[in-house]
Amino acid sequence: MMNLVGELVIAQTRLQPLEKAYYQRAGADGSVSEFDGLSDHLNLTITKLQENAMKVRMLPIAALLAGLMGFRAPRYWEAGK
Repeated sequence: MMNLVGELVIAQTRLQPLEKAYYQRAGADGSVSEFDGLSDHLNLTITKLQENAMKVRMLPIAALLAGLMGFRAPRYWEAGK
């Protein structure tokens, strides 16, 4: 998942100069505002996805396993392990 998010961020970065060139060529055309809205939405979505992926990446493994170990620990104790 992290690799896919990274690829999206790279694609977003490559798209930004093309977006600026499109605005310069299109001028005051009505399609510019539609493209602008779509571009803003895509940028916001990619940014949120990147932030969430980084939060997951930074989660300590101990926090992820704590619930699992808490669930299984009584079984180990009962078995004398």
